[in-house]
Amino acid sequence: MRALLLTVALLAPLPAFAQDASRGREIAENGAGDIAPCASCHGMDGRGVGAAQFPRLDGQHPSYLLKQLNDYAGEARRNEIMTPIAQALSEADRQAVAAWYGAQRFGEATTDPRPSELGERLVMQGDQSRGLQACVNCHGPEAAGLPPLFPRISGQHAEYAQAQFQAWREGARRNDVAGVMREISGRLSEAESAEISAYLEGLRSR
Repeated sequence: MRALLLTVALLAPLPAFAQDASRGREIAENGAGDIAPCASCHGMDGRGVGAAQFPRLDGQHPSYLLKQLNDYAGEARRNEIMTPIAQALSEADRQAVAAWYGAQRFGEATTDPRPSELGERLVMQGDQSRGLQACVNCHGPEAAGLPPLFPRISGQHAEYAQAQFQAWREGARRNDVAGVMREISGRLSEAESAEISAYLEGLRSR
């Protein structure tokens, strides 16, 4: 059943995004109403701030970014910062912001790769003895993303990725399709998820 849900979702047509993302740029740069500019946390180029757990948005598909904004707005995904921001934006503005950041080309990884045999093995091969799929099975070659469901995770800040593993593990984040990430995170130790996160942060991909 889970495989069927994933297949149907992946085959669903991606939403159309307006060519002009100027409204998204305006919100990113200047905010909207009482909302602070997106760039204050994510930067205009979407590269975020690792130490503050503000994720990289550059290189993500706009359909994935829009889903996350809509999930924040509908509280399928809760965050004390992002939930009120997403709720204050109109549907059109959420789409505009997703279009802007989805148009930002992925920059190079922000750190040098940290050698990790464990991290590399789990990302590239998984562990079939424990029912752990390789990250690249869902997130695509070089973990560069497979929209609309699976985001780019190569180059993502390790601090943010590790926080998401913890959120999935504890059930604080529940907007994954068919509970896939909650199940995988529950099978990983904290040390293993830290090794995966560190390896991914330095992973160069297209």
